Amino acid sequence: MVGTREPRPAVLSEKTLSKAETIAKEVNLSSLKEYLSAMIGPKNRFTAQEKMTQVENYIHKTFKKHGWIAQRQNFHYEIFHGANIDGSLTPETYSNIDGVNIVATKMGKEANRIVVIGAHYDTVSNSPGADDNGTGIAALLELARILGRHSYSKTLVLVAFDMEEIGFAGSIDFVRKLSPDSTVEGAIILETVGYIAEKENTQKIPSGFSLLYGQQVGKVRRNQHRGDFITVIHNGKSKKLASLFAGANLSQKEAVRLVFIRDPLDLPVLGAVLKRLLPALKNLLRSDHVPFWLEKISAIQLTDTANFRNPNYHRPTDTIETVNFPVLQRLVQAVAITAIAIAET
Repeated sequence: MVGTREPRPAVLSEKTLSKAETIAKEVNLSSLKEYLSAMIGPKNRFTAQEKMTQVENYIHKTFKKHGWIAQRQNFHYEIFHGANIDGSLTPETYSNIDGVNIVATKMGKEANRIVVIGAHYDTVSNSPGADDNGTGIAALLELARILGRHSYSKTLVLVAFDMEEIGFAGSIDFVRKLSPDSTVEGAIILETVGYIAEKENTQKIPSGFSLLYGQQVGKVRRNQHRGDFITVIHNGKSKKLASLFAGANLSQKEAVRLVFIRDPLDLPVLGAVLKRLLPALKNLLRSDHVPFWLEKISAIQLTDTANFRNPNYHRPTDTIETVNFPVLQRLVQAVAITAIAIAET
């Protein structure tokens, strides 16, 4: 369908690629394993406060260790209307909640033009959260290590969001507190990015997606429904950012298999019709990219598709043994190249 095809990969300049590829090569497999091992276990502000505080301190300490300006961004809601975990439209209400986003900043020459990379660090109550979302935070900390050694034209901001699992409370607050004098050039959200299933028929397709995403579903079918790719969710505002990420990945000889899904709900007229006809489109609105979209900020979400592939999603079996670290390493490289390309353009 018009408007939902995959974007063409952007061509990165030789100057940008030279710097970006040098930095990307520094991504270390053992570092990713170390970070993830330190964070395994249920953690949230409601049922696992002690572990949550421990991981909060670990993330803050690691950001500082790698030379970033690290701060805790506290937030409070007297009443918060959150989305259900499964992305359904029936909200839950939370009263008098307090959370903490951990924000790391690397100032650039153009201080008010910023590039954001984010991931949430809370889990549901019964899951150790290796894939959801330990992989996203491990990637974020490794990006802090390799990107923190260099300087850039624009400001880089890394954010560990709190309370994603109750409906993006942390990222909503972060976006709300963005300075009106700053311009977000792009935001990359890492959400469950470490589960790869290479066997046939391990990848499920949401109901109705074949009608809207023929190109993408055809790609998955030709690969015998293997869950061996990362999905890049974007909208019209973030099409250029998605194209840039595709170009960064292509520059590494397609380091990671990618499938691009464009949320069509912002398409004039058609978007409203599709929202009624295809309820499964709500699955494109299940993470911390959504608050950026609501403020018309370019943002993409990277995901292994969670429950559409991973049988351990939100379960006690979401353990470190299920994570594919080589793919995670290559994904971090592609994210690093993308961030540098934005920061140097």
